[in-house]
Amino acid sequence: MKSFIIVSCIVLLFSCQKTFKPTMTSGKGAILGTIETRAHIDMIKKAKKEAENDGRDYSVNGKIIYSNEMVNYDKLDDIYVGLINSGLDTKSVVDIIVTEDGFEPRSLAINTGDRIRFVNATSNSLTFYAANLNSDGVEEFAPLAADARSEITVSLEGLLEIAADERDDLILTVLSRRSMRVRQVTSRETYLFNNLAPGDYRMVFWYWRLGMLEQPITVKAGEVTEVNEYLSVDRMFKD
Repeated sequence: MKSFIIVSCIVLLFSCQKTFKPTMTSGKGAILGTIETRAHIDMIKKAKKEAENDGRDYSVNGKIIYSNEMVNYDKLDDIYVGLINSGLDTKSVVDIIVTEDGFEPRSLAINTGDRIRFVNATSNSLTFYAANLNSDGVEEFAPLAADARSEITVSLEGLLEIAADERDDLILTVLSRRSMRVRQVTSRETYLFNNLAPGDYRMVFWYWRLGMLEQPITVKAGEVTEVNEYLSVDRMFKD
């Protein structure tokens, strides 16, 4: 009986996802979709070649076995979908916790000029700075005492790192783009941008360890535009 209930719930969940339609204000449109992650094609090819040569599964250091059913990371819970348009209301405040093990979350996509609210959960004072990875731009911030909170505003645009003078191992990877509204999603989770004014937009799909995809999109009044994407090494790093 219990297994029947579980199966029924799973079937209901998928049916709800397939039929989900946002309710829009008259004259507005919407964008929704899901993000998938795919295995590294080159590694799968290598695994198959090794398997053909010695008749066994190929593993790295005896720990990872590559196959068509896997992606090369665990379930990704910090994928970011960004929607860019100068007419969007994009202002927000985002929370970051700094622990002895690092930043939580490990990455962040923001609208340039957003406020980041830091909680220093370490035992030491930390002096944060933001550096643009593609230029010489650097922003420095006031020291944050242990167990204290503070807000900073990042004005740099592009791919950034926020780090601490006192700890080389504390690095937060940040994608900062102007006029960008952001959704943080997990692999295979649905994202939604609702009640959008008709017009042309740009969409950004980003995961800090893979890179970024970007594409134009047009929103039409009264219509839901479905944009499903997948992230994989062969797409993100192609020439």
